[in-house]
Amino acid sequence: MVGAQLIAAGRSEAAVQSLTTAVTKFRAAKKSEYTLMAEGYIGIARTLVNSTRDAGKKDLQSAVDALLENGSPDAKFFAGQLRTAAKVFSK
Repeated sequence: MVGAQLIAAGRSEAAVQSLTTAVTKFRAAKKSEYTLMAEGYIGIARTLVNSTRDAGKKDLQSAVDALLENGSPDAKFFAGQLRTAAKVFSK
């Protein structure tokens, strides 16, 4: 996913734009777990910008909670992936 690479490159705004496009495409394809994963990455990107940090944390937690509630193997994997990514990018 390009959005995650943009986060790693320190390009949070570009990451949000890319991930928002991904959310739209995942929704259209009815891929709820993938939609939530992309929304979680948007939250991570937003945590890296001072003005959106708190909202980003809430968005990330909402996505992780929804993935865990979903309970599918993909959803559980994505929830873990988001938690790990959030730790890595917060350093």
